[in-house]
Amino acid sequence: MNPPSKPSAPQPGPETQRGPVEQRGSVEQRRPVEQRRPDAQHGPEDLNAPDAQHRQDAQSFPDPQGVPDPAPPLRGTSGKTAPKRLVKPAEPAHLPKRTPLPKPKRGPAGKPAELHRGGTAPDRSEGVSDPAATGTVNPPRSPRSGRAAIPVRLIRRVAVSAATAGAVWSTAFTVSADNESAAARLQGALDPTGSLLAPAAMVWWLWLPIVAGLLAYAVYQWLPRQRTNSRHDWFGWLVLAAELVAFGWLLAVSAGTAAGVLAVAVAQVALGLLCIHRSNSIPPATRTEGWVTDVPLGLFFAAGIFSLTTSAAHILTSTNADLAGWGGVAWALIGLVTVTMGVIVVCMTDRGHLAVAVAAAWGLSCVALERLTGTPGSMVIGAAAAGSAFLVLLSAGSRRHQVDHERRWNERHPQQEQEAEPPAEEEA
Repeated sequence: MNPPSKPSAPQPGPETQRGPVEQRGSVEQRRPVEQRRPDAQHGPEDLNAPDAQHRQDAQSFPDPQGVPDPAPPLRGTSGKTAPKRLVKPAEPAHLPKRTPLPKPKRGPAGKPAELHRGGTAPDRSEGVSDPAATGTVNPPRSPRSGRAAIPVRLIRRVAVSAATAGAVWSTAFTVSADNESAAARLQGALDPTGSLLAPAAMVWWLWLPIVAGLLAYAVYQWLPRQRTNSRHDWFGWLVLAAELVAFGWLLAVSAGTAAGVLAVAVAQVALGLLCIHRSNSIPPATRTEGWVTDVPLGLFFAAGIFSLTTSAAHILTSTNADLAGWGGVAWALIGLVTVTMGVIVVCMTDRGHLAVAVAAAWGLSCVALERLTGTPGSMVIGAAAAGSAFLVLLSAGSRRHQVDHERRWNERHPQQEQEAEPPAEEEA
């Protein structure tokens, strides 16, 4: 007999399958809520998410009633739930802190005011001080009135050109038909026979290269490359002042007053010293620039020196001034030595101002010629003036040679050091 078979297990019907499926479905529905917990199964990107996002996710998936939480929150050793901690990435320490820029005002058609040509200027009270940083294309305007800035460079060029034309016209007007200047005809402050320091009349030919140099500068400043040259911001006004002083000198000479010539000569020497100082501080970039700026102003300074000494000596001689009873020759020697030493000191600065040295040597030669061949004659003053001219040229030439030699040596010195180093041994 066959043994009785065991009763087979009842097959799960639809009713029995629906319960576990529904329970599993509810667990699966809970699964996204568990995956969004930053302290359970997720990386650093979810840790950086704000709390509002977690709260929003929790509200979007409500917790069904009666289903236990399969993944309870982590608890610490004290039994309390560990608080959430959001990690905020720190900025690198080597980068400067950036301050947020103010929001620009909106112009017409939704464009920013800084980028719109017809927009208003940026508000200075909001911290916008650099137009280049905001991208503005408006022309430069005054911060107070809002009007366009004054073209100072254009005004300077026009003023220099007008003054140069006036200087050329006045120089041509003061020359007579027999090609003698007003200074040569003057029987007063600049008379060659007025004192022992008065030079010959041909010394005032210095004004011809001076006026020619000023005319060349007036044309040179209008070149396209020179309109933005910052050096002309100083020398343009100096040239304009020199032209005005030259016009005053011509008026004083025409009037024939020694006091007026002396006052203009003092202003001329002071302005010439300022020009020399600026030339040393701001050297010319090219040789052409030096010829049209430094050379005329150097000649202008030298002409002022001889105008000062001649007018001062004429006043002292006409009043018979003889301090300490040393005589006119002794005081003339003192004045000659003072002028020579002053010119040498000027010529020993920078690269040696050859224009000043040549003009001073010309004036001293005229003094020597007038004292040796004219009246009043003095062999001592004539010889001293000739020796002074030689010393001035020697000092300026030696200074120029010294500066050029140092420059060439500095250019060759790094190359000589590199040649003197022994060649590096090749590695085995």
